[in-house]
Amino acid sequence: GPYEGYSYPVCTSCGRRHPGECRRAAGTCFKCGQTGHLQKDCKKNTAATTSGQADKKPGASGRVFAITEDHATKTSGIITGTLFIYGHVVCVLFDTGATHSVISSVFASCVTTTPTLLDHVLCISTPMKDSVRITHVYRDLLLQFDDKIRAINALPLDMFEFDIFLGMDWLTEHHAMIDCRSYRVIFGDIHA
Repeated sequence: GPYEGYSYPVCTSCGRRHPGECRRAAGTCFKCGQTGHLQKDCKKNTAATTSGQADKKPGASGRVFAITEDHATKTSGIITGTLFIYGHVVCVLFDTGATHSVISSVFASCVTTTPTLLDHVLCISTPMKDSVRITHVYRDLLLQFDDKIRAINALPLDMFEFDIFLGMDWLTEHHAMIDCRSYRVIFGDIHA
């Protein structure tokens, strides 16, 4: 049936809403999810520059508006909820203001799929920074909606309160309609 949105309780450690254990309280790196270092010192920060793509000029652009739960609650056209990817529970944001679908860099490190190199550098505008350069994409990740499985191509992005943003690229491809009054996402081909 249609997907119902909801939000998580406020975390007593960090004051934000998120699923599972608080990454701040656990002392894990926000980039890779491991302990013993901070995001600014993470070895994964150098991965994008070793790809050979760092010197290329951006070939396309996009935008992602709601990076945090606070931004999401202040932005119209957004519904949050929980889905599954490969058995992992993921906190998902359906965002009509985002041109592309994205996956949290921390959550992406839990997925067994290896990202592939984009043909061009993609610059994504976010409310947290002017723009972020993206060089890789996670292709054909399998999202589970009740008994339906749907694929997603997601760009890795540093974000902490959501695991996945489903942007207009994905929503359009899957004929989704967002009913803001009842906080539901309805798929045009749900009975296919």
